[in-house]
Amino acid sequence: MKKLFLLITALLLSVFLFCSPSFASSPAINAPSNGIGLHIVSTGHSALGNYVVFAPATGGSYATGASNPSDIAIYYPNVWSSVGTWDLTNVGILAGHTVAGVAVTWHTFPTYGFSGFNLALFDGSGNGYYLPFSGVEYNDFVGESCQQKWTTQFWVSSWNQPGYPLYVYPTQLTIWYN
Repeated sequence: MKKLFLLITALLLSVFLFCSPSFASSPAINAPSNGIGLHIVSTGHSALGNYVVFAPATGGSYATGASNPSDIAIYYPNVWSSVGTWDLTNVGILAGHTVAGVAVTWHTFPTYGFSGFNLALFDGSGNGYYLPFSGVEYNDFVGESCQQKWTTQFWVSSWNQPGYPLYVYPTQLTIWYN
């Protein structure tokens, strides 16, 4: 019964996305979670219209607390912030699992006075990807080990109070795993 529910829900979500006029013009967001046990693994546009490809989420998810330190800051635009870290190298529940998706949840203080906000997540090897939306699942690290040290940094293109701090509080790293 649960599988039938998931299949019907996925079908309805595909029809909704297929018919949505804003879907074709929106930027591609890698593997957003739809909250029903399926991951969107691909989206696109063909001669027949927009399409969505779903795959079952076969593992689980692990959510951390805030990064260490819990706040990262910049004082000037176009300069990377200090580093926030999540060390998951010894988290037993993640042993042997690979990443299916990641999300960083954050907020800024102050919430105004800047533009061109860019937050990135980096793996233990220093490879990173921009995650433009707080709390949204992305699949940029798919297949990598969950058990590693993850870091985050940000920068802005303009800051109207140079010399004063602009803080980001990375409150959670969520990893979906297989």
